[in-house]
Amino acid sequence: MKIWWPHSEALYALLLGYRLTGRIDLYAKYEQMHDYVFRTFPHPDQAVGEWIQIRDRSGQPVQKTVALPVKDPYHILRNVLLIIELLASE
Repeated sequence: MKIWWPHSEALYALLLGYRLTGRIDLYAKYEQMHDYVFRTFPHPDQAVGEWIQIRDRSGQPVQKTVALPVKDPYHILRNVLLIIELLASE
C-alpha cells in the first residue's frame, strides 16, 4: 500500500537531510519523491481539493481507513509547512 502521510514525511526528511548535510544525492531523492508524490496522491479532480489517502502498488485508489480521519491530514499539512519553511530559508 502507498499511504499519503508517510510520503509527506519522507519529503520533509529528505529535504532536511540535504539542508543539514549538503549531500546532493538527498536533494535528488527529494526531487524524485516530490514528483512521485504530487503525481500520485492529489485527487485527479481538482475541485475535490483533497489527496487520495491510500493507493495500491499499481496506483489505484483503495477505499480503506488506516488511521483516524483527522490524523492523516495533520501530517500532510505539517510536513508541507515544514518544507515551505526550509525552502524559504535558503
